[in-house]
Amino acid sequence: MTSGRISAFTDGVVAILITIMLLDMKLPEGPFLQDLFELRYGLITYTTSFFFLAIFWNNHHHLFHLVKQVSGKMLWWNMFLLFFLSFIPYFTNWLSHYPTYLFPEFLYGINILVVDVIYNLLSYEIFKGHEKGIRAFRWSYKALFSILILIVGLVLCLFSFRWIVLLASILSMVPWIIPDRQIEKQINK
Repeated sequence: MTSGRISAFTDGVVAILITIMLLDMKLPEGPFLQDLFELRYGLITYTTSFFFLAIFWNNHHHLFHLVKQVSGKMLWWNMFLLFFLSFIPYFTNWLSHYPTYLFPEFLYGINILVVDVIYNLLSYEIFKGHEKGIRAFRWSYKALFSILILIVGLVLCLFSFRWIVLLASILSMVPWIIPDRQIEKQINK
């Protein structure tokens, strides 16, 4: 299988997940700014999840430019990734409805962490098989930073620091805003 097929499938899943998240958004109870302000937690959670999916999709798009032939391992890592990505609308909605409770926030963070770990395992599998000398160690600082930030956020969440997991999720995305420059160089050759 070529990488185009797996990329197209992933594109479709991510588009559906974003649509589901938007459809799960509650409408304000009235037509005033105050009514919208009461939904601020839902808007913050939705925005964080949207950009998490967008940054993931952007990096996934670049990453799969390196793949000439999809291996079975790549296919399964990608499927596991999509499985856990599919929970993002669910946990986003749950956290939006119960913003001050520990369990929805903690599970939201666990899901983001699992997605991050699986994405990095998929990346490693692709880097490992690339013949043009892409080095995984240049990519690993982003992976370690994002995973460490999420773990710290989850631990602090257990000590009643509300919204720390959402903040950790946002911080974990920062290094990934710009895709790996090694991949950019390979794409532009």
